[in-house]
Amino acid sequence: IALHDMSQTLDDEVFKKLGAHGVFRSGDAIQVIIGLHVSQLREQLDSLINSHQSAENVAITEAV
Repeated sequence: IALHDMSQTLDDEVFKKLGAHGVFRSGDAIQVIIGLHVSQLREQLDSLINSHQSAENVAITEAV
């Protein structure tokens, strides 16, 4: 994802605590490596985008 302000992103450790396998940053782009449970995360993100809710009000769960 290309971002306008990389300073607004969270530290890599936050993503890893949420289940990410890694984070790659280059210039104004960030890629979060999700792994095998990417389809479940995609469904949750699509739901968030379609409902126009604030990310602060939605919990993202990790598939076990």
